[in-house]
Amino acid sequence: MRIQFIVFPAFVLAAIFGCRLFSPEYENNKTTFEKTYSIDTETTLTSLASGNLDIFTSDNVTPIPFSSTSTSHITWTQSDYFLVAHTLHNFVWNESLDGWKLQSMFFRVHCDDIARGFPSESGGFRFFKVLNTPNENSRLVRDIFLDPSVEQASVVEILYRPELTQWTSLDLSKIRITAEQVLKIVETKYSHFIKKDEKGGSCIILARLDTNLKYNGWLVQQLTSDTNDSFPNIVINPETGESQTVP
Repeated sequence: MRIQFIVFPAFVLAAIFGCRLFSPEYENNKTTFEKTYSIDTETTLTSLASGNLDIFTSDNVTPIPFSSTSTSHITWTQSDYFLVAHTLHNFVWNESLDGWKLQSMFFRVHCDDIARGFPSESGGFRFFKVLNTPNENSRLVRDIFLDPSVEQASVVEILYRPELTQWTSLDLSKIRITAEQVLKIVETKYSHFIKKDEKGGSCIILARLDTNLKYNGWLVQQLTSDTNDSFPNIVINPETGESQTVP
């Protein structure tokens, strides 16, 4: 897929993987909350395992742009990202994700690091809840972006009012193929397409599950500034692991 690579701050990613792509009809929306937190990547998972939930710091945190350059090697799994996202949601809004639906999730890894495992660079989740009122329904959306490679986590809350389209959600019980397995499939079957950059950092493999995409499954794309990029769009069945290239 030929995509001009651009450096994005986390809040711009919220728009790319968020409202602009997800609402086929125009809906009035308002960002009601947005904040970036720092995390200690080396201790986050061990702290959570020991019951310490106080792992986020918001004082004097300047958002670091979504970069094409990897600063460290992270080995968080999909379940690790879920655990941190749930903890962050509870920390920010003082409530669990019970009653919230998962609309999409994405993970990224640098092309040169594909053999290390996936997801490893960053990941994001979009949760939503429909608010019912006598006159009209609205939709409250919460995006969570985790970038352990730069030790930051960001949240964005958006209110859509009125709700003009009905979103569907991901059924986690049917997602048997994890992001780590997705990368293994890509590495095994499509490695000849992956761009190798001796300078490093200008190529990213992005995998996402999104109920508003036309493809039913994991969509895997290569993001690069190379106009001669020949990497195809790959769709992987989240239940069986079967894959195919698509336009």
